[in-house]
Amino acid sequence: MKISVRKAAPDVYSLAFDSQEIVLDGADVKLLLMEITRMLAPGTSASGSPSARAEDLIRNLRRANDVGVQALIRQADHEDILILLKAAESDPATMERLNRNMSERLRKICAEDLAYKFKEPPPIEQRLRALARLSGVARSLEDSGILVYRDVKTRPQRPRPASGTKGS
Repeated sequence: MKISVRKAAPDVYSLAFDSQEIVLDGADVKLLLMEITRMLAPGTSASGSPSARAEDLIRNLRRANDVGVQALIRQADHEDILILLKAAESDPATMERLNRNMSERLRKICAEDLAYKFKEPPPIEQRLRALARLSGVARSLEDSGILVYRDVKTRPQRPRPASGTKGS
């Protein structure tokens, strides 16, 4: 990929990624640089904060293949699936995807459990822990090729250069 940056005007910059061009002001360029630096810092996960990973999981499930969603539902803890359903309530596309990939019996069980256990939303810490565990299950399923996202770039699959060598 060819990447270039040029100053288009005072405090206005043009970033080009191959043939795609984005124009940003100085403040946005600084924000972008801070985010890139944060992501490249040692110990930072590829998905960023726990809440960002949770949002990514919910958003990506809309585009996931049915076999992958079914495997996620089977492999994940039931309580984590309940929290996922509660977190996705405001996202009809994700709810439809999850419900379509559950058996009628499991849908009924989940509806009853949600009504009983989660009349109120779960505490944010509980929600983030459950969604982090679900993200881990999803990542494992991605790595094995079972969970695939349509029209979404997940993680780069090209090998990284060894330490001390320069990449292209």
